[in-house]
Amino acid sequence: MAEKQATELLNTYIDQLWKYSKIRKIRDPFVVKEALCPYALTDICLTKLPDGTAENVRLILYSKEFLEDLNKAGQTASYVDRHVLLHELGHHVLGHHKNSKSMEALLSIYKQSAPDPKEWRKYGAANPMAQELEADIYAVWALSKLEKGFTVQQLVSQFNTQILNQKDKEAIAANHSDHPLFRDRIETMRKFEAQMLRAQSKVVPRKYFSDIASSAYLDLWPDAPVIDIALNAGIALGGITDFSYDGEKTDGFLYPPKTLKSISNYHAGLSITRFRWDRHWQRHVDIQWSRHKYGTTVQGGSEEQLIEKFQVDYLTVAPRMTWNSATGGKKGSFQALRVGLIAGFGFNFRIPAGKISYTNYISDVPTPKSRFTLGPKAVVGVSLLKKTFLPKGANILFSYDPQWIRLDTPVKTCVISHNLECTLQYSIFRH
Repeated sequence: MAEKQATELLNTYIDQLWKYSKIRKIRDPFVVKEALCPYALTDICLTKLPDGTAENVRLILYSKEFLEDLNKAGQTASYVDRHVLLHELGHHVLGHHKNSKSMEALLSIYKQSAPDPKEWRKYGAANPMAQELEADIYAVWALSKLEKGFTVQQLVSQFNTQILNQKDKEAIAANHSDHPLFRDRIETMRKFEAQMLRAQSKVVPRKYFSDIASSAYLDLWPDAPVIDIALNAGIALGGITDFSYDGEKTDGFLYPPKTLKSISNYHAGLSITRFRWDRHWQRHVDIQWSRHKYGTTVQGGSEEQLIEKFQVDYLTVAPRMTWNSATGGKKGSFQALRVGLIAGFGFNFRIPAGKISYTNYISDVPTPKSRFTLGPKAVVGVSLLKKTFLPKGANILFSYDPQWIRLDTPVKTCVISHNLECTLQYSIFRH
């Protein structure tokens, strides 16, 4: 494709593309140049104008030899050429040059150490592989809007597959590339086209492309472990007590949450989850501070009389295994926001945190001391999990949480409460 033809084509595309997305329009001028570069490149150059002011010029550089290699013999201005042109436009439109200085430093470090390509995920959406997939997706989306009848199959049929296979072999042998393999890029474009046809979105926001690219990148290495850290907080919705003192049953109760001001049983802390996108099973540990308030009563005439009340605080460590339908499966879909059902089982290790707050209304009894306890925990709930580099996710959990309260008292006591608790979790960090 000649330089003049590429420039005219790009200008035609730019004039039409903005009406199909909510991405802020770029006012800077674009310049397309044929150059002696190994592949297509983009850059932003600050240029002085005749009046002494300066403006950004957005460059798209391409190599004629590179395009000829990609194309099957005898093709000009093919879908391959147009995809490359729109791919490079995508780097500009999607803001991939915002952190150009940091990316240069990142690339320098990467080329020196040559890590496993999947390690790029530590750099989040700014990593080059995710950006290449995002630019591919943008180009397919743009061609579907601008070229009537376009399909990814038509694009693939015009590629020189012998050259693409050779480049993939070289990248695999070197275990070192800042671009995904061509076979993975083509598969990503096929999946995106199928998803795009189902969605039929007319006007799309900027994050539409970044979310799909993040999901597509994570699909390349689904076995890579992910760690989410979330804040959690919740309350006890109710409880059924089983209290006895010196072998005699006693009527006890968990103070109910009748109003917001009357909530006496609550917990807050951190949740750590380790999971893989290709598996349903996840490992969790909750670290929480919790407070529960109980009372005991006796029948006094026609009314119950409060005998005593006590409040116990714990530092709780709760490991568990959880099955989550939001992860695992869903192959062929780049849907970022996923809704799933949760079911899990684990244990609560409760360590006393401070003294018991204790009041006895009928006798002068010393304040008992609480001791370490261990009990089971069963959890069900709903998960909202976003398959991106960012920590976006929330869970609402309902748990059966039997609480065995061990007390040092002069007489033998048995204090058990079968509690139903509700917990909200919100992710704040992902690695």
